Amino acid sequence: MDTCTFIELNNNSLTSVDGGWSPANIAAAYGTFSATCDICTAIGGDTVLDMGVGALAACGPVGWGILAVGAVGGVATGYVLTH
Repeated sequence: MDTCTFIELNNNSLTSVDGGWSPANIAAAYGTFSATCDICTAIGGDTVLDMGVGALAACGPVGWGILAVGAVGGVATGYVLTH
């Protein structure tokens, strides 16, 4: 008995499986993402958005705080986008 079945889905099918197109969720997720970037910029300045994870981690507690804000903001953005 073959337990694996491969189904090819087009974009419309994928959108339906993923819960459909929700402009309100996309707008809310964009706002969450924007707020996360604003918080990171407020903590570390404008150049923070150009830094990598390693560079932020090397900055000590301030960089670690920015990484934490980015991680929490990323999770929040993903949650808002999918719910």
